[in-house]
Amino acid sequence: MLRAIHKPPLTQLALSLELNEIGIEVDRSGIAKIENGLRCVFDYEIVGLANILKVPISKLLTGRR
Repeated sequence: MLRAIHKPPLTQLALSLELNEIGIEVDRSGIAKIENGLRCVFDYEIVGLANILKVPISKLLTGRR
């Protein structure tokens, strides 16, 4: 789950809004689909998620640092 990485946890809507602020358009339902494995994540989205969540890209790709 992406939100569990961020402290304090972000809602799907808050994460979506933060992504939109940096030019990555993913709506709340898109975040839900990513979390549930129903939607792939593009490379530029991974970079944006890592920046917002303040984690290394490798953490998102592998679950390890």
